[in-house]
Amino acid sequence: MVVLPGYAVQAGKAHMSDEVAVIGGGLGGLSAAVTLAQRGARVVLFEKEPQVGGYAIAFRRQGYTFDLSLHVVPSGAPGAEFSRLNTGLGIAGEVTLLRLEQGFRVCMGDTDFQMPNDVDALFAKLQAEFPAESDGLRALRRNLEGHARVYVPLFDATVSKWRSVPPFLLRLPVFLQHTVLDSKRYVNRYVQDPRLRTILFQPAALMGVPMDHLPTVNFIMMFSIMLGGGMYTIKGGGQAVTDALERRFLALGGTIRTGSEVDKIVVRQGVAVAVRTRAGSEHAVAGVIAGVSPYVLTQHLIGLEYFPAAYLEALRTLRPSMSAAVVSLGLDCHPRALGIHNHMTLLIPAADVGGSQCPPPGSLRLPGFAVTARGVTEPDADPGWGHTLSVVGLANLAPWQALGPEEYRQRKEELIDDVVQRLGQQFPGLPAHIRVRNAATPVTMARYTANPEGAIAGFDCSCGMHRNILRVKKLPLRNVHLAGAWTDRLGGFMQSIRAGVEAGEALARGMGR
Repeated sequence: MVVLPGYAVQAGKAHMSDEVAVIGGGLGGLSAAVTLAQRGARVVLFEKEPQVGGYAIAFRRQGYTFDLSLHVVPSGAPGAEFSRLNTGLGIAGEVTLLRLEQGFRVCMGDTDFQMPNDVDALFAKLQAEFPAESDGLRALRRNLEGHARVYVPLFDATVSKWRSVPPFLLRLPVFLQHTVLDSKRYVNRYVQDPRLRTILFQPAALMGVPMDHLPTVNFIMMFSIMLGGGMYTIKGGGQAVTDALERRFLALGGTIRTGSEVDKIVVRQGVAVAVRTRAGSEHAVAGVIAGVSPYVLTQHLIGLEYFPAAYLEALRTLRPSMSAAVVSLGLDCHPRALGIHNHMTLLIPAADVGGSQCPPPGSLRLPGFAVTARGVTEPDADPGWGHTLSVVGLANLAPWQALGPEEYRQRKEELIDDVVQRLGQQFPGLPAHIRVRNAATPVTMARYTANPEGAIAGFDCSCGMHRNILRVKKLPLRNVHLAGAWTDRLGGFMQSIRAGVEAGEALARGMGR
């Protein structure tokens, strides 16, 4: 018997089902759920945690509200991609994007550089600060912008493929070279000063891949979207986006089942026909959006036997991105009173980005980290929100996972102590104004999201990985689609939302909606 999308099999009989299951309530799953509901589908979202949102959540401690993520986003101007996504999802009126007054402040070794939040001003300042590199900077900018004009439209859903593909095909050989050429070698063609390399890399550093492993195409894309239209943040943090998507979905008639973990997608003849929860309930479905990693999808939810050998081989070549540790600090004063005048400050121990971003495999210490001060960008925020600092650095799961319970608690306190001490060196007097301190480790990330290695940005997109990430995105089941950071969109708020929208649209088309 052939089972078509829109039908399910139960007890050996086919019956009509018009319900879609979304597994995972992160930004990708929520965006896919809203997209499908707007197309008239009946959607049920299953989330194993007590609340939806994934990494895009806030939490409270002793009167302070802390944001878990970094929340620096690109394309926030009216008409730019993030704004268009919010408009398409019906949440534009509930999500306020605030343009940062300045770009990142980069403190590395003895260098302290304030990045403007404008690409023209940035290159003008860099040429003034590094006069010996002026010619190389001009050549780098020409090369960056020349390639970005071809690459960026290809990934913009609003640009017709008739317009974006022909120029890209002419540049295809160069694009393929850029997928295997690391960013450090690319930038080294134009500039030599290690401090300048570090400054230039910062818009792409948020991807969590070292400069000597990050493909040049990713560097070009990130540099373009982060600086081309300026950097923004979200008023109210990631929780504001989560809340807006949740309200929109419920208003469209969607159903959210929190505390409900799906442990099986039932497949018949290449089609998902039902989902089963850990509690034992089974729900017939017309399709599934999986806001989970392909590792969980293949090994646990569906089963390896339903995936071709070529798909599994492509998946085996990939590895999760790095995780993160987050130190949250509640202050008894506004951050500006302590000399913190930037939304985000990057503290990097050495001038050369090569050894300053990612920790050694067994280390629990953060080599460098980003400090977000929301009160700088949201001056009217109440003290419980505006008097907070969020410190985020890349971290490995394995050394944290190897600790026993007592040592784990001790090492968390040591992590906080180390971060506070280093912050005090940069901002004298800050430690005396800390009233609340909290830390989340890669163990927290892995437990809460079920992401392998506690990954924060989907796959590790190092050089040469693009082709297999694209292969893994395309599932062999006709009515199951991946959403979120584990697609070719990788990590970030805008990218995860776009991945969810694309997954919802693809499933809706398959259902004839």
